Amino acid sequence: MPDGRTLNTGTLDLTLATNLGNVPITLDRSLAACNVNAVQSLASNGFYDGTQCHRLTNSANLSVLQCGDPTLTGMGGPGWNTPDEDPTGLKEVPIDPQMAAMGMSQQTVIYPRGTIAIANSNSAEQGRANTGSAQFFIVTKDSTLTPTLAVVGHVDDAGMKIIDQVAKGGIVPTATGSAEDGTPKLPLQIKTASVA
Repeated sequence: MPDGRTLNTGTLDLTLATNLGNVPITLDRSLAACNVNAVQSLASNGFYDGTQCHRLTNSANLSVLQCGDPTLTGMGGPGWNTPDEDPTGLKEVPIDPQMAAMGMSQQTVIYPRGTIAIANSNSAEQGRANTGSAQFFIVTKDSTLTPTLAVVGHVDDAGMKIIDQVAKGGIVPTATGSAEDGTPKLPLQIKTASVA
């Protein structure tokens, strides 16, 4: 678990050394200081070493590669959670007037291609918050989501070439998944994650 002191300015270089080559990532503390600190601590302590990206989604509104779970189940983590740090400055998607009239509208935003954000299992209906931790996703195409996922940085252009290979490789549907959501056919294994 990271120590209590959190820097809130500056960037860090995170490198995922994978079976397909290095994926360079720039982490930006000004976006989500606590979550960047958590990723830095997890990488520095070898949490991501020897893990594999376990989920690939490619639908009309959501295209992401999810990583950071040693169990490959979507449920694994380090045993502690990070606080919610909602993103700011993302482009809002206009609310559908018909949905708004029925009281069914929720603001959504565009998470741009290359964004790294922290996965969570928050649920306003169930009063569940602050559920992020180690799992993160890489946005492979601009995606529409609620603004509730902490943005910690972005994958550099060289790294996106590798992520694109995985995305183009296709999806193996899981028992609960679909043709648009499952396990990557082309595995991306994180041999080591290092921060500089």
